[in-house]
Amino acid sequence: MLVACAVLLALTGPLSEAKTTTLEFWTISLRPMFDDYINGLIREYEKANPGIRIEWKDFPITVITQKLTAAIAGGVAPDVVNLNTGMALSLAERRALVNIGKEFPQYQDTYFEGLWNSARLNDGVYAFPWYVVTHVVIYNKDIFARAGLDPNKPPSTWEEVEAYARQIKAKTGLYGWMPFINFVTDLIEMRVALTDETRKRATFNTPEAVARLQWYRTLMEDDIIPRESLQAGYAGALDRYMAGKVGMIVTGPQFLSRVKANAPDIYKVTGVGPYPMFKGGAIAAPLMNLTIPGASKNWAEAAKFAAYVTGDEAQLAFCKIVTILPSTKKAAADPFFTQTDDTVESVARMYAARQMQYAVEGDLTLPHSADLAGKLGAAVEAVVYGEKGAKEALDQAAAEWNKILAKER
Repeated sequence: MLVACAVLLALTGPLSEAKTTTLEFWTISLRPMFDDYINGLIREYEKANPGIRIEWKDFPITVITQKLTAAIAGGVAPDVVNLNTGMALSLAERRALVNIGKEFPQYQDTYFEGLWNSARLNDGVYAFPWYVVTHVVIYNKDIFARAGLDPNKPPSTWEEVEAYARQIKAKTGLYGWMPFINFVTDLIEMRVALTDETRKRATFNTPEAVARLQWYRTLMEDDIIPRESLQAGYAGALDRYMAGKVGMIVTGPQFLSRVKANAPDIYKVTGVGPYPMFKGGAIAAPLMNLTIPGASKNWAEAAKFAAYVTGDEAQLAFCKIVTILPSTKKAAADPFFTQTDDTVESVARMYAARQMQYAVEGDLTLPHSADLAGKLGAAVEAVVYGEKGAKEALDQAAAEWNKILAKER
C-alpha cells in the first residue's frame, strides 16, 4: 500500500503544489522608459495572486496588430493586449476580441462613461479604457497684455479664441493663435456623426461641418492664423509658442515641461486655461486600452489583471510619473488632480482632469482609417487654401468615404 502511494505521488507531484497560469501581456512602446513602473505592477500582482505569472512583451504601435493577428492564427494568442481604440474596434469587427461589456459588466462603473463607450460596437464593449490626455489652452500673458487683453482671462469659447486672435494680430502684429487643424476631432466634438449606424456610409457633410471648415478658411484668408497651421502639427505650434511668436495654442499639459526646459523666459509668462468646448459637450481624447483576444484561454484571469492595470491605484501611480490622465473616476478625483501648487503644470493638470467627464475617443476608429483620414484631410486642405468650396469638398470626401467603406460589405 505504501509503495502504491509513493508511486502515485511520483506520478502526480506533491498534492500541495498549485497550478500556475501564465498570462501574456502585450503593451505599446512602454519599454524601456516605463520598465520600473510596469515591472513593479507585475510584481505586486503576482504577489497578491499566487498561481498567476505575468509575461510582459512590448511592441511598437506599427507592428502590434500584425503580430497579434499572427499569434491568434498560430494558436498562441496573448491574454491582455494594449491597443488604441481604432485597432480594438477593427479587431472587434472581426470577432477577435472578448466582449468586455457582456462578459465582465461589473467593471463598467469604474470608468468615465464616454471612455468606457469608446470601444463600443453595436451592443458590445471591447476594451478596458486605460490612459488618456485632454487638451488645455496655453497662452502668453505678456502678449495678452500688449494686445490689451486681460492676462488672467484666457478664452473660454471658440468665438473668444477668434476674437482674441484678431485683437492680438491687430495690436501686436503677432499671430494670436496657431491651431493644429484636426477636422476629425472637430467633428467628434461637435457631435457630427462621421457615419450612419452601420458605419458604412459617411454622414459628416452637414451644415455645421461646412460652417466650421469655412471658419478655418476665413481665418486663413484674413491672416489670423499662420498658413502652415495645417501641416505644422503640435510640434510646429509649440515651436512658435516657445519662440514668443504666437499668443496661444491648444495642446496637452505634457508639453508645458518642454516650454519650461527650452524656453524658460516664455514659461515665466505662460498661463493656462480650460479647453474651449463646443455646444456638443464633448472633448476628443485619444485613448489607450487593454483588450482580451477571444483566442485567449484565460478570459477571467485576463480580465482581472486588465482591471488591475487600469484600476484606480495603478493609474494614479502612472499619472504621477508621466503627464497623462486616468480613465477611472476615482483616480481623477484624487487631490493630485484637484489641488494646485500654483505652478502652471498643476493648474493645467487640474483643468485637464476636470474635463475628463466630457472625454470621448478622439481618433478615427473606422476600418481603413488611414485612407479615410487622407480623403478628409485633402478636402480640408483644398478648402483652407481656397481651391474648393467647403460644401463641395465635404460632399466629395463623403462620396469617397462611401467607396472605401463599401469594401467592408
